[in-house]
Amino acid sequence: MMTQRMVAGCVITMAAVTLGGCAIINVDHDCNDRGSVPGRSTLGQITPGETTIEWVLTVAGPPSSRKQVDDGTEVLCWRRRDESKTDFNILFLITSKTESCREKTVYIEARDGIVQRYWVETDDS
Repeated sequence: MMTQRMVAGCVITMAAVTLGGCAIINVDHDCNDRGSVPGRSTLGQITPGETTIEWVLTVAGPPSSRKQVDDGTEVLCWRRRDESKTDFNILFLITSKTESCREKTVYIEARDGIVQRYWVETDDS
């Protein structure tokens, strides 16, 4: 004797097979990641006034940019940009396009080779 759950499963399976033969399903997903930033655990190990910029460079790798300010302060910047695009089509009935972009920037300010402060900026669009 078939239970309601088994009957429902058979109906869903039959519908999927029937529609699957007629429907054209297309999903296209594209990711583009550029750059790198120091991670949360790395930033958590920085103690302003004590941590050297050489330690940060060894652990985090080279920054995207490095600028010297007139007062002797140095600002290092790491940037990461993640772009994602998804197109989903079922026959010509349903079409969906999704695009997202997330940019994360980590700034570290140093003076005389010692980290003075750091901050993280994010931009989601």
